Amino acid sequence: MVYEKCKIGNIYKCKDGRLRIHIVYPNGKTVVMSYPKFLMEKYRNRYLTEEETVDHIDCNPLNNAISNLRILSRNEHAFIDVKTLKSQIFICPVCGEEFELSGKKLSASIYNRKQGRAGPFCSKHCVGVYGASIQNNKMVYLPINLYSPIYTTKKQQELQKI
Repeated sequence: MVYEKCKIGNIYKCKDGRLRIHIVYPNGKTVVMSYPKFLMEKYRNRYLTEEETVDHIDCNPLNNAISNLRILSRNEHAFIDVKTLKSQIFICPVCGEEFELSGKKLSASIYNRKQGRAGPFCSKHCVGVYGASIQNNKMVYLPINLYSPIYTTKKQQELQKI
């Protein structure tokens, strides 16, 4: 039986909003793991492989009903997560044009913003113009609110005129 002689500790919510569980094995080893993963392993009575992960069907990480959980390969899960990102409209910080990002491009844009990179831009041309202006000290990079549907501010528009 999976986790038969283990001590099951507290279930708690992390900063990312997902539930974790503390488990102490009979040999004294302690592990903190995903609560949905723990539930599925108990339900299926087997440990998940490294290539398997648990997905919430309704995309709500707090709905841990067994009927809402499914086991997917990591590749399948990543593909589904990219598709569930809703497309968003942005304003290019260089030319001011509105453009839409979805799927992998939106996911990459979010990742780049978390890494402190500029963008997103509407085209490769605007990326080049922005890079050249940074190198020539004509434009200052300003961090933009990641969760705003439109990524521009009045200060950025003023800097574009310089």
